[in-house]
Amino acid sequence: MLDRQSQRSLRTGWTAFLVLLFLSPALAVDKSGVKPTSISLPSGPGSIEGLGSDFEPHLNTGTSSYNVPISLPAGTAGHSPSLSLNYEGGFGNSSMGIAWSFSNSTIRRQCEKGIPRYEPNGADDDFDGLTDETDEQDRFLDPSGEELVLMDNGIYYPENQEQFIRWRHITTDGNDYWEGH
Repeated sequence: MLDRQSQRSLRTGWTAFLVLLFLSPALAVDKSGVKPTSISLPSGPGSIEGLGSDFEPHLNTGTSSYNVPISLPAGTAGHSPSLSLNYEGGFGNSSMGIAWSFSNSTIRRQCEKGIPRYEPNGADDDFDGLTDETDEQDRFLDPSGEELVLMDNGIYYPENQEQFIRWRHITTDGNDYWEGH
């Protein structure tokens, strides 16, 4: 058995040990090479950008989406297209990989209502003098997937208007035009 003095010093020693044990992480020096203050990202053209605010978790499906913008130099009159590499957790395989897609503004031929013909629309396949059957005309989709319908003026418009975009064009000779859908 230990005497009172030995018990007290043993208890004090254990208390000091436990206090130091719990405080030691706060006093430790972080020697990690991945601290945000240790890494300096390059700046200028071609620099890496962080996740930013584009990362969006979809809590109801357990997936997420993320866009990686691709910076392009300004073109004619300062205009440049906006391109991005997009991640959608529930998206299937594509030319960019699983769950990735490229935001290119394209008009594409619809395949779910038949094999595309890749010929001018209006070709009379059954030689009845009419191009009235759906398999005699290709169907086109806009970048958002909306079917484009050929109007009487020969221009394709979305079947259902969604954005109603208009822009004003004033020519150098003073003519004022409103264009768009």
